[in-house]
Amino acid sequence: MLVTAQPGAAEVSCDRCGATFRAAGADRETIWPAAQAQGWQTERLGGVWWHRCPDCAGPARLTPP
Repeated sequence: MLVTAQPGAAEVSCDRCGATFRAAGADRETIWPAAQAQGWQTERLGGVWWHRCPDCAGPARLTPP
Protein backbone atom coordinates (compact mmCIF):
# COMPACT_ATOMS: atom_id res chain seq x y z
CA MET A 1 0.00 0.00 0.00
CA LEU A 2 1.27 3.37 -0.91
CA VAL A 3 0.16 6.17 1.36
CA THR A 4 0.54 9.67 0.07
CA ALA A 5 -0.32 12.67 2.16
CA GLN A 6 -0.82 16.19 0.98
CA PRO A 7 -2.07 19.15 2.95
CA GLY A 8 -5.69 18.39 3.84
CA ALA A 9 -5.92 14.89 2.31
CA ALA A 10 -4.35 11.43 2.15
CA GLU A 11 -4.58 8.57 -0.32
CA VAL A 12 -3.91 4.81 -0.27
CA SER A 13 -3.55 2.44 -3.21
CA CYS A 14 -4.41 -1.23 -3.74
CA ASP A 15 -1.41 -3.54 -4.07
CA ARG A 16 -3.24 -5.66 -6.65
CA CYS A 17 -5.00 -3.29 -9.08
CA GLY A 18 -3.70 0.16 -8.13
CA ALA A 19 -7.14 1.56 -7.24
CA THR A 20 -6.97 4.47 -4.81
CA PHE A 21 -8.94 5.69 -1.83
CA ARG A 22 -8.67 9.38 -0.99
CA ALA A 23 -9.95 11.00 2.19
CA ALA A 24 -10.13 14.74 2.65
CA GLY A 25 -8.94 15.82 6.08
CA ALA A 26 -7.09 12.52 6.64
CA ASP A 27 -3.40 12.06 7.32
CA ARG A 28 -1.05 9.05 7.50
CA GLU A 29 -2.53 8.06 10.88
CA THR A 30 -6.23 8.25 9.96
CA ILE A 31 -6.34 7.16 6.31
CA TRP A 32 -6.25 3.39 6.91
CA PRO A 33 -9.18 3.28 9.38
CA ALA A 34 -11.17 5.36 6.88
CA ALA A 35 -10.27 2.94 4.05
CA GLN A 36 -11.21 -0.08 6.18
CA ALA A 37 -14.62 1.47 6.81
CA GLN A 38 -15.09 1.41 3.02
CA GLY A 39 -14.18 -2.29 2.70
CA TRP A 40 -10.40 -2.19 2.21
CA GLN A 41 -8.56 -5.19 3.72
CA THR A 42 -5.05 -6.42 4.55
CA GLU A 43 -3.34 -9.78 4.64
CA ARG A 44 0.17 -10.69 5.69
CA LEU A 45 1.90 -13.17 3.39
CA GLY A 46 5.55 -14.11 3.72
CA GLY A 47 6.17 -11.26 6.15
CA VAL A 48 4.73 -8.66 3.75
CA TRP A 49 1.49 -6.76 4.30
CA TRP A 50 -0.76 -6.66 1.21
CA HIS A 51 -3.53 -4.07 0.98
CA ARG A 52 -6.62 -4.60 -1.14
CA CYS A 53 -9.47 -2.39 -2.35
CA PRO A 54 -13.02 -3.75 -1.92
CA ASP A 55 -13.02 -5.10 -5.51
CA CYS A 56 -9.81 -7.10 -4.93
CA ALA A 57 -10.51 -8.09 -1.31
CA GLY A 58 -12.07 -11.36 -0.24
CA PRO A 59 -10.95 -14.83 0.83
CA ALA A 60 -10.16 -16.04 -2.70
CA ARG A 61 -8.49 -12.82 -3.78
CA LEU A 62 -6.07 -12.10 -0.94
CA THR A 63 -2.96 -13.41 -2.64
CA PRO A 64 0.12 -11.57 -3.85
CA PRO A 65 -0.27 -9.76 -7.17
